[in-house]
Amino acid sequence: MPQFLMETKGFSVGQMGIYAGLPIWGGAIGGLCGGILNDQLIRRVGSRWARRLVASGGKIMAAMLIAGSLQFDDGRLVMIVLACCKFFSDMSQPTWWGTVTDIGGPASGTVFGIVNTVGAIGAITAGYAMGWVLDVYSWNWLFGLVGSMYLLTALFWGLVNCQRRLVT
Repeated sequence: MPQFLMETKGFSVGQMGIYAGLPIWGGAIGGLCGGILNDQLIRRVGSRWARRLVASGGKIMAAMLIAGSLQFDDGRLVMIVLACCKFFSDMSQPTWWGTVTDIGGPASGTVFGIVNTVGAIGAITAGYAMGWVLDVYSWNWLFGLVGSMYLLTALFWGLVNCQRRLVT
């Protein structure tokens, strides 16, 4: 974010310091709201659909917002939109933890370990891939790539059945 704000929006170091953290706040609030929404929906429609709706819905909204952020020239407005994007993206965090627990059952620790390992590999790989996209293409392409990943994640969440345990 700091590089994006300084290179494309002309932010000073001071402005960047103020606005670059907005998505972090959006994510923190989104995680809290996602947990509350997930709990409410589980009572109404059951865990299978609640987890799918919260996670897929959040990722679809995040994809639309990251794409929408490209439409604004004002960096402050872009950062507000990206904070909203992170809010919806991180709504799925409590859903993810609940889903791993549901699916893992008595082997939840093992499943968490596997998921975290795969996530760490993805995070390492993503850093290089995103740097390459930025070097070869542009910020717009990078934001498009992230939006595409949100949509792909939404699709995969739609396929998750958290009522089917891996181990009984």
